Amino acid sequence: GHTDRFVLLNNLANQLSTHFHRRGDDEDLDEGVVLQIETLTLCPVGHSVLPMALNNLAFQLFIRFTHQGIVTNLVQSNVRLI
Repeated sequence: GHTDRFVLLNNLANQLSTHFHRRGDDEDLDEGVVLQIETLTLCPVGHSVLPMALNNLAFQLFIRFTHQGIVTNLVQSNVRLI
């Protein structure tokens, strides 16, 4: 695959998050979370994108919690940041 695939996935996940905020489609938010997790699995340790990707995932999980009320999203958002 592409060596910077994780950067592209991070960008796509962010766009899906933006789309969710505009349209309110849960599928966009869910897909964004999936892509952020994939970003983290592909991102090399120590890469400059890693802290941003962790923050993005935590934020998207928090938004999913506030939108859907599923407590595990809130717990996951806190665990990912630790």
